[in-house]
Amino acid sequence: MKKLLGHVSITSTLEYIDESV
Repeated sequence: MKKLLGHVSITSTLEYIDESV
């Protein structure tokens, strides 16, 4: 479960960076 949350947060962070670029 914790690994899933970590994956979700990493994915959302990458999407945020991709949108802000």
